[in-house]
Amino acid sequence: MSSEKTQEALDFIDEHDLKIFPADPDTKRPLVRGWQEKASKDPDQITQIFDLFDSPMIGVPTGPLNGISVLDIDQRPAGNGIWELEEKGISLPCTRSSTTPSGGRHYYFKTGDLEIPNSAGRIAPLVDFRGKGGYVIAPPSESSKGRYEWESAFYFKEASFQPISEYWLKLVMPKAINTSKKRKADFGPQKKPDHSWLLQPIREGQRNNEMTRRAGYLLKKNDRSHAWHLFEKMNSLLCEPPLDF
Repeated sequence: MSSEKTQEALDFIDEHDLKIFPADPDTKRPLVRGWQEKASKDPDQITQIFDLFDSPMIGVPTGPLNGISVLDIDQRPAGNGIWELEEKGISLPCTRSSTTPSGGRHYYFKTGDLEIPNSAGRIAPLVDFRGKGGYVIAPPSESSKGRYEWESAFYFKEASFQPISEYWLKLVMPKAINTSKKRKADFGPQKKPDHSWLLQPIREGQRNNEMTRRAGYLLKKNDRSHAWHLFEKMNSLLCEPPLDF
């Protein structure tokens, strides 16, 4: 019978169809040599390798090996990567994200075969990017400092991994790449988002559903405190009448 941690790993590959490997809960380092070659999404292989360890975490290779990349935002006593991005006027991505035991966040992008390099602090202090040759620890892994968990937005179903936008691709590959024909073939055409619906009045009878919808969007684009501030403004200015909290 598989251990609880092995079952979590099996559930992860069943949901996400990504190659994984076991990682140390104290150091976050791979527990196997040649982890890139040994990363697998085959249930039998995963069971065999994860059952070798007591409490392995789920390591997920980034880059073309899995077709994903991850924005890694740290939070430390000396600072917060989200605040550093805000100082630079950089908007948070709208894609599925997880929280880390330290209070940081991981934002997952679909990047296909793009060979985006790893970087540490280049975009902003306390902000790293995991691309080709990198890896992250994924939920529901539990380290000696706490648990990795998927973020959810109120009652919305958690978003899926979204293709990396032109905006973020330019941030992580500033010299990169002619993104015309190849990117459109890989990820489809990129449309400019229309945010006008956020400013529309909300009539009585629609308030609960519509404010929940808008709250979910705000949480995907902002940190919790800023999202709540915008939510309160939206309630007072756009709800007819405002909701009571």
